Amino acid sequence: MKTFTKFIDKSNIVLSDSLFFDIETTGLSHSNSIVFLIGIMYYDEDKNGYVLIQNIIYKMSEERLILEDFIRRIKPFKRIISFNGTSFDIPFIKGRCARYGIMHDINDKIHLDLYLELRPLKKLLGLDDFKLSSASKAAGFDRIDNTSGREVIELFHEYVKEASLCRVTGIESETLRKLCASLLLHNSDDVEAYIYVYALKAYKDILEQKFFDIKTNETDSEVSLTAGIELYFPKELYFSDEYSSLLLCDKSITVSLKKTERCLKIYYKDYKNYYYLPDEDMSIHKSLALYVDKEHREKAHKENCYSKREDIFIATYEELDEEAFKYGYDDGIYFAPVAKVMKADEEWLKKLMAAVFRHYFKL
Repeated sequence: MKTFTKFIDKSNIVLSDSLFFDIETTGLSHSNSIVFLIGIMYYDEDKNGYVLIQNIIYKMSEERLILEDFIRRIKPFKRIISFNGTSFDIPFIKGRCARYGIMHDINDKIHLDLYLELRPLKKLLGLDDFKLSSASKAAGFDRIDNTSGREVIELFHEYVKEASLCRVTGIESETLRKLCASLLLHNSDDVEAYIYVYALKAYKDILEQKFFDIKTNETDSEVSLTAGIELYFPKELYFSDEYSSLLLCDKSITVSLKKTERCLKIYYKDYKNYYYLPDEDMSIHKSLALYVDKEHREKAHKENCYSKREDIFIATYEELDEEAFKYGYDDGIYFAPVAKVMKADEEWLKKLMAAVFRHYFKL
């Protein structure tokens, strides 16, 4: 077994209690295949970045060594992070450890599977699939290696044969070094991509309204909301339309909502309990309609069960609560009075910011 170490300068995401890992195997089943390469990555506070450690075996009989070293290295960490590790990496490692009688504490670790955690973002990111290559590209990571899983297995078998020849001659050949470098690159690209893919959690945090320190500001023309999030966005994004703009930058989200003065309608869903007053162009509850002459009232229906208000509004896009205004019954964009926004509590503001986010990402 040989060990290779590499420094990854990715200091804007600090996960001091977590270890990323990825394995390379000779097949899909742990009953008839082995682990030949394991890459792990963790944050080093002294170096202010991530350390990538890769162990690769030279012959099949060294598999036990690579497994034992992996079990030893994960001990200090509370959480291990993989991509599709729930269905592949973890069961495979546990199966191979059982074969050698290697004791482990994998079951005691918190396991974050980035594939399962972030797959719901596939539509948001505009991806056809959520393979690691697709997810990491969306997160801004440029892979160097394009070797397929099948090709990696073939490379390893060539590597083992070449290593056997080199042991006979006692000289490490250039062919062996190139084969080893190719295998390491494939694995290191995978592990390094994980930290970029992890950053996609920033988008999920918005959908789950995990904002903090929300600040509001009102000018003559707009209302702006700025909030912090835990993670850096993978890249800066800006969107705008006639009603608002959205900026995702570093560790903050800024929503700017344009003021508009107009007359809008608020619709009442329980229209069967309302009467429409044609002369007033509004609906009132049946308890009040008793005091209106019958010739000046009619039973309301969905399209005319509303009251109107002239005010200064901003677009909320979604119906955030019962006091949601819009132009007409079939109109898809909702509005809220500016005065309400400026008095709203943090939970309501979180819903508003998440609604603007969903609007621009077409969710």
